[in-house]
Amino acid sequence: MKKLAILSLAILVSGCANKMPEYDSANLVSDFNNIPENVIKPTMQIKKFQPKNLKDECFMQGEWLSTVDPNAYDIKWYGSCVNGAASGLGLVVASPPMGKLYMVTLITPGSHDQVYYKHNLTDSSYFIGLSNDKGEEGKLLNLTSVNGYTAPLEGYYTKKSDTNIQYTLLRNQIDGSAMYVKRYPSGKAISFISTNDYTNKIAQGIKIVSSDRVLFEGAKMSDGRTITLANGRYEDAESINTFITNELNGVDNKLASSPAAYYQALPKIDKVKATLCKRSDSEDINEFCNDMPYSYLKDEFERAAMTFRNQQQSRLANAEAQRMAAIRQQQIQQNNLDALNASFAQLNQTAQQLQRNALQSSQSYTQPSVSVPVQNRTNIYRCQDLSNMTYCNQLR
Repeated sequence: MKKLAILSLAILVSGCANKMPEYDSANLVSDFNNIPENVIKPTMQIKKFQPKNLKDECFMQGEWLSTVDPNAYDIKWYGSCVNGAASGLGLVVASPPMGKLYMVTLITPGSHDQVYYKHNLTDSSYFIGLSNDKGEEGKLLNLTSVNGYTAPLEGYYTKKSDTNIQYTLLRNQIDGSAMYVKRYPSGKAISFISTNDYTNKIAQGIKIVSSDRVLFEGAKMSDGRTITLANGRYEDAESINTFITNELNGVDNKLASSPAAYYQALPKIDKVKATLCKRSDSEDINEFCNDMPYSYLKDEFERAAMTFRNQQQSRLANAEAQRMAAIRQQQIQQNNLDALNASFAQLNQTAQQLQRNALQSSQSYTQPSVSVPVQNRTNIYRCQDLSNMTYCNQLR
């Protein structure tokens, strides 16, 4: 999940909204499908041994016991013995050097045993369902640590003996995320991590691996795009969606009968408890009878749920703060633009008014008449006497 978060951040920073180069999934799908599955199921030698808690002869044997070292596991049997052999429905307690394993088991001498319940204290895992020579299917319970808190995982599991392909679905009960896994005997596997947190950008993580290397790692974003990092660059991996969808649907189909196996196991477990829990002379039986999956972690789960909600609310608050900041910045820019537009509008209005005033002034303007004032003046004459007459000329 951490790697997916880093991938999400890198995608956002790199600006994946722009057109990216396309990833060619044809070679990957071909290579994945062609990984050989020539895995030969090992031949098991059916062992038998005496339980450590019984003095009378009550030999145990079964297919699952063939892989167990009775000396290392200190195996005990709480059930019936018929003709010197463990038989019927009962409780097996195996105590390896580290941890302890409880199993509600139906032992049929000379045939394959059936397991309805497994509780491995070493890794705090539970299997409640049916396990026999045809395969295993039922409910899984487990724990995980995510972002600093412990969360319960709950889901389903199936494996058929003819193919030995394992199909698993585990859902985180705190954050709602789910992990789908299809694992082949050769080690190649496909896993999907679907998130249920609307504050994240990734909707589904995708990982395809072989026994020794990662073949593909990518993410389906909340906006529907499928992204992968190939050759040091982010690529649009839409071409792999059909393959992924088909494989995911295949996991769902294979797990369809697992709930029925789980409900088939419940009355078997109750029957063993009804028989054994009346006696309290054994620590093993007391632990089995008082076993309520993860009840001792109830307070831790509540703190985890609160932590998750707080983290989610913090992310939502940050996202809202960023959204409001963007709106404010946009509003500031809009206000500045509006003010600039208003200034230009006012300037334009003033210019138009001056133009109108100038036009009106030119239309109403009358050329003034020019008059030269006449000043009072004295006429000047020059006169000359000739004979008995006087002649005068006006000089001014």
